Amino acid sequence: KKESWKTLSLSLSFGSINSTLMAAQESEDEKKHLPKADLGELDMTLSEEEIKRRLTTYIPQKGEHAPKFLFGLKGEKVTVEVGEIEKKTTIFIAKCEDTEITLKPMCTKIMMHGCKGVKLTCCGVVLTNTLEVWNSDDITVEINEVLLATLQIDVVNKIDITFSRKKLFHKMIWAAVGEYTLNFKDDEEAKFTNGYKQMTARYPGEEFQEKIAQFIDSQVDGKVVSEKLLRLQNGFPTTEKEQEEFDRKSEKNRKIAEDHYRGLVDKIHNDEELKKLGIKTVKKNEPTETSWHPKEKKDKKKGKKK
Repeated sequence: KKESWKTLSLSLSFGSINSTLMAAQESEDEKKHLPKADLGELDMTLSEEEIKRRLTTYIPQKGEHAPKFLFGLKGEKVTVEVGEIEKKTTIFIAKCEDTEITLKPMCTKIMMHGCKGVKLTCCGVVLTNTLEVWNSDDITVEINEVLLATLQIDVVNKIDITFSRKKLFHKMIWAAVGEYTLNFKDDEEAKFTNGYKQMTARYPGEEFQEKIAQFIDSQVDGKVVSEKLLRLQNGFPTTEKEQEEFDRKSEKNRKIAEDHYRGLVDKIHNDEELKKLGIKTVKKNEPTETSWHPKEKKDKKKGKKK
């Protein structure tokens, strides 16, 4: 019985570790913001329950709280009030048309898929600061005094996003977006319009896979800039400017280390105490030779063994 309890305990421990590792992996994948084109479009002829089940699999981290679905709404005005959902709930908007949705409660994340002509107003805190929209068209988003630091927009023909303040905009990662506009209520002149064709025109001669190639928008010196997104070896996203800055710092650190090494070699080479002891040192770029004590050298000439 003791052995069986030990086996069960080990099994539970390994199971817990495995679950933790899987959760960590899911979290890392989520941070990589991979393009969602690979997810494809859902077969909307399926039953509502089956569509919801499949959509739930898109949520990277599944906790105890089931997602809140706003599904199949047409020509409606819907408000989710504070207290209607738990704060760890992910709100999933799917298969809605010509509908206005206002979200007031705190939630974990907001996701939208397969919608057309939807206006979304975000008024409640989003714990992950993330909004994802894909496989949709003619979407309007208003972000009122809440932080949505990361927007991921994929395979959307047209989307218009308005922030109540410019400082609330941090970054938007997107792929295959036909046309989009970023508006700021406190700075109308900062309005930014862009799209897939405009971005590919900036890189003549370079081939892009429309649904895979990703771009990233951010603020630089108070202005919105759009750049091609690059992938590091570990899969995490970066930009050309960030990569150049990293390379510049790496080269600077390499030069500092090399100068320090050369100074150390010079110091040792010119050390009078070492010279008195007859110990030879080799400077960088000099041919190397074995160093020995003068007495040992004399013994070698006489053919004596050590």
